[in-house]
Amino acid sequence: MRIAAVCLLAALVLAPVALANPQQDWDDCTSSDPDVSIVGCSKIIAGDESKSNAAIAYMDRGIAHQNKGEHQDAIADFNASLKLNPNDPAVYRSRGFSFAKTEEYDLAIDDYNRTIELKPDYKNIYYDRAWTYAAKDDHARALNDYNRAIALVNDDPNMFNDRGNSYAAFGDLDRALADFDKAVALKSDYALSHANHAWVLAQRDRHEEAVAAYDEAIRLAPGNPDNLSDRGLSLFGLEYDRALADFDAALRIRSRPLLTLSGQRA
Repeated sequence: MRIAAVCLLAALVLAPVALANPQQDWDDCTSSDPDVSIVGCSKIIAGDESKSNAAIAYMDRGIAHQNKGEHQDAIADFNASLKLNPNDPAVYRSRGFSFAKTEEYDLAIDDYNRTIELKPDYKNIYYDRAWTYAAKDDHARALNDYNRAIALVNDDPNMFNDRGNSYAAFGDLDRALADFDKAVALKSDYALSHANHAWVLAQRDRHEEAVAAYDEAIRLAPGNPDNLSDRGLSLFGLEYDRALADFDAALRIRSRPLLTLSGQRA
């Protein structure tokens, strides 16, 4: 019996012991890899953390779900975070983003409004709300917020491009064109703004200039069928054969399996 007891003691001493590592869990929770983040944050949430730390872990896990496109899971985590800390503007903004992505635009706007109440100078919050108003076709409110966003951050090409879209929706093509030009000036390889610039020129029957702008957009984003078909429309009265070639190319791209077009921004 003594020999057995000694052997058992030796086994206990030598056996590896899984020790909790809170710092490693936090490092994982804040990882840029969403899968690693979800595992790390889940360990923290399951542990004996303070309410404030648990709220942070729920928020970080929600952002990880966002980054994977899992917006319903993200919203559930943001809800849990806000239950523990109902005054964190970052969580309201993040939840608003997921609401917008799931086309719950009114809920998104409510969260952006709450963010502004808590932190009026929150960077890019007016841009977020402007984009959401534009998605609702409420371009008057969108333009008001785009103007406020650009007053705070005047070097973001996306803001100018998107404000240009709202001006175009209003029929104010002069201001739309100016914004698309500004976006391209800030980011010369911005294919979407080159295409939007071309679209405005085409609306004004300036088709030769439109074709040149579409040429640049297609050079930068050769797999976009919309740019090819739109260039074809501008070419139709100029170079009929080239127009048909563009229409054919656009149709061939659209007939491919959807996976070949993944990663293109709509």
